[in-house]
Amino acid sequence: MIGAFMFASPFFVSPDLVYPLRVDSLYVKYESEQVGKTSKDQNAKSLPVLYNPSSIGLKYENMDVKTQDGLMLHGWYVSASDEESNTLLIIHDLSESKINYINLVKQMHDRGLNVCVMDMRAHGNSEGTEFTPGMVTVSDFKNIVDELFKKPGTNHLAVFGAGIGAAVAVQVASLDSRCEVLVAQSPFSDFSGYVENYSRRKWGRLTSVFKIILERELEKRLQYELTDLDLSEIIKYVKTPSLFICGSNDEITRPFETYAVYDSSGAEEKNLILVKKAGHHNIEQLGGEDYYNSITRFIVNAIPKKTKETRYRKLAVL
Repeated sequence: MIGAFMFASPFFVSPDLVYPLRVDSLYVKYESEQVGKTSKDQNAKSLPVLYNPSSIGLKYENMDVKTQDGLMLHGWYVSASDEESNTLLIIHDLSESKINYINLVKQMHDRGLNVCVMDMRAHGNSEGTEFTPGMVTVSDFKNIVDELFKKPGTNHLAVFGAGIGAAVAVQVASLDSRCEVLVAQSPFSDFSGYVENYSRRKWGRLTSVFKIILERELEKRLQYELTDLDLSEIIKYVKTPSLFICGSNDEITRPFETYAVYDSSGAEEKNLILVKKAGHHNIEQLGGEDYYNSITRFIVNAIPKKTKETRYRKLAVL
C-alpha cells in the first residue's frame, strides 16, 4: 500500500505547479454562467465576458510560436498606431492565461505600447501537459522574443511578468539582452520558499508528507534543485532597468520577498511600488490609473531612443 501511494501521489500532490488550470474561453464562459446562477447580485449576470481583445474593441492578431520541442504556443499581438512605439511582452502567472490580462493589454496599448501576451506551455490554448518555471519555459520565451523582433514594429522590448511569470521574466532578462526593461510583479525570492509557502497553504499539517513528493516532481522537471532557482541571486546579474511591484497583503508572494529581489537587483535604475491593501490577484484593480501610468512611465523613461544591437546569450547553469 505504501508503494502504491508513493507511485500515485504525484498525480494528486502536484496538480497546480505541474499540471496548471487551463483558463481558456470555455472555462471563462462556464465560470461566468456559474456566477450568474449562484450570485445574489443581479448586476453580476450582466457583466460582459471577455474572450479576446476584440471584446473591448481592440484590433489584434493571433501569434503562434513553436517551441524547441515542437509544441505550439498561442497568444495575441496588439500593435500601436505609432511605428516608433516600444513593445511590451506580458508573462502571466501560474494557472492563468492571456485572457486574464485583456484589460492590462488595453491599458498599455492605450498608453502607446505594442503589446504581446502569450499562453505559457500547458496554460490557456497553448500545447503541452506539464509546466515548469525553469529553463524549458525560459527557452520558450526566447523563441517568442525571436518572433517579436521579426515584426516591423518591434524596436525595443520590455518584459512584464506576474507571480510565477515574474520568475520567468527575471530569467529571460538575465539571459537575453534584447529585454531592455524588466517589470516584475510579485516575484518570489527563491523557489524553495515559494514551494514551502504553497505546501503550507495547500496541506496544512500534512505539509511534511506531501512537500517531499512535490519537491521531487518539481526538481525532475526543472532538472536542478529548487534552491538553484533563487531570484535574489539571479537578479544580481540583471543590469536592465527594473521595476518591482507588490501588494501589501499578498498571501502568496509576501512583500518582503519582492523587496529582497528589488534590494539584490544589479540594475542602476530600479524602483519598487507597493500597492496598499492589495493581495496577489488584485494589484491591478487596486492600483488603478497610478499603476498603469507608473509602468508606462518607467518603460518610456528607461528605454533609449536609438535602436541598439542586442543578443540572446546561453548560460549552462543559472
